[in-house]
Amino acid sequence: MGSVSLLEVLVLFVVAGFVGFIWKSIAIKDHAVYLAKQVCNKENLQLLNATVSQQRCWIQRDQKSGRLMFGRLYEFEFSGDGQERRKGWMTMGGMALESIHLEPWKEGYIPPKAGGSPFS
Repeated sequence: MGSVSLLEVLVLFVVAGFVGFIWKSIAIKDHAVYLAKQVCNKENLQLLNATVSQQRCWIQRDQKSGRLMFGRLYEFEFSGDGQERRKGWMTMGGMALESIHLEPWKEGYIPPKAGGSPFS
């Protein structure tokens, strides 16, 4: 049996880190879909295609702990009348919803405050 080189160990750690990143990204996207469904249900809207699409990913600091984490911007489509498609966006910091914005779909609609919970 030969010994394991430092390069092989490094490659193993890089591959494991990449797999972990993909695994966590899938879990966060699933959570974002769940949150988009909740927001649409609360506003009596239909979430179209039952999914969200990741638009951006960046590194940011958690405001509470100061740890580095990935921030993500997701886009989704919804309809208020079943005819028109409107866009919505949500920003996630890790698994936490940081903000959500829906395009106006009816007169008098006031979007939630930036950074506020859409469920209050």
